[in-house]
Amino acid sequence: IDPGMHLIQASRPGNADVLLNRTFAPGAREQIDLKLDELPATIHVDSDQARAIVIIDDRDVGMTPVEVPRPAGRYRLQVQKKGFVTYSATLDLGPGQKTNITAKLNPEREAITKTWWFWTGAAAIIAGGATATYLLTRPDSTSPPYNGGSLGWVAQPR
Repeated sequence: IDPGMHLIQASRPGNADVLLNRTFAPGAREQIDLKLDELPATIHVDSDQARAIVIIDDRDVGMTPVEVPRPAGRYRLQVQKKGFVTYSATLDLGPGQKTNITAKLNPEREAITKTWWFWTGAAAIIAGGATATYLLTRPDSTSPPYNGGSLGWVAQPR
């Protein structure tokens, strides 16, 4: 490098640029160590349902839409809203990478056993079956013969 002042810039995708202002003497030999800091990855999450809860690695990070900076790495993403099936994804992010996710939340189908009318109908059927079984299997109701007591007298109506 020619002697004098020099502005040195180093850049690499996913890393912050480094600017170095140095003056070099004639015939000087100098080693320059540069350390480039990794930029955080950015996760932008939106959903087709307003105000859904965004969870990254089991931590609530806010409601959609939300933008979250994170170091490069692997993350588990969940988008939840009551009455909808949870959206899940695994993200592998590099330094400085920006990921845009739009979660499509499908309505939850309520299990039939969780509805009030299912259990009301089941109780009515069971009660009806028990009543019918009792009525069909009970013995005939016949009165026992009159006991005339120790004298054997029985009063007959006329």
